[in-house]
Amino acid sequence: MSDNRCVSSLRIVLAFGLLALLPGKALAQSWTACIDPASGGPTAEGFLAIREAAAKTLPPRGLPALHIARISRTASGAPPPFRIVQIELMRAGASAGGIRWDETSDQSLPVEDQACFRITATQGPFGLWHYWGPYFPLGSAVVSEDQKVDLEYLTVGYEPGNSVFRLEGHADTLGSSEANLRLAARRNDAVARELVRLGVRWDDIEQISVGEAHLARPTADNVAEPLNRRVSIRVVLRRAPATAAR
Repeated sequence: MSDNRCVSSLRIVLAFGLLALLPGKALAQSWTACIDPASGGPTAEGFLAIREAAAKTLPPRGLPALHIARISRTASGAPPPFRIVQIELMRAGASAGGIRWDETSDQSLPVEDQACFRITATQGPFGLWHYWGPYFPLGSAVVSEDQKVDLEYLTVGYEPGNSVFRLEGHADTLGSSEANLRLAARRNDAVARELVRLGVRWDDIEQISVGEAHLARPTADNVAEPLNRRVSIRVVLRRAPATAAR
């Protein structure tokens, strides 16, 4: 397996396959959400449909799967990605583990002014969602474009002043430990800047560089290993300061 394929397989794992995907019994309701070509986000009607669909995953209704299928494309080029609808569903309260999608060939879709998606609630097992990155090419501290998209998922539910993004920069063992410590720090900074671009405050980001100290895949010294070139990210709630005892 190549480095790129190895990293891609672990960078984001939407582990719906970890649970048996039993045939679901469709619920009575489905929704259509279209994308506004001007803003790049859902239309007003699309936002309403997404909120109604997300409400199906909230108690006491249980945890059905929300199935997204692209049903139209625009004539201007490639249709908007599924992530636009997925992220808005998550912002409305749906869990990433309950969202699935169908990839459909663009050539088979009708061409319309707006690209549209159908969201269907179906009974089914609840999936798992994990984020393992971002990962970096050898010697690089540049966040790739596809991983910039991945970071957007981590900002869903962000509460300024209450959420804390804890970044831990890593490197493989190729080169000196001092150089790897500096490289891991630059990787931290690159991720932090991307999070700020996505709306996270600097005050809500904590960084620590460990270089080659904590290897995801242990190796001998001076070994290039793609799984070790990463920034680990934890999103936690800030603890309120303890009140002094009277």
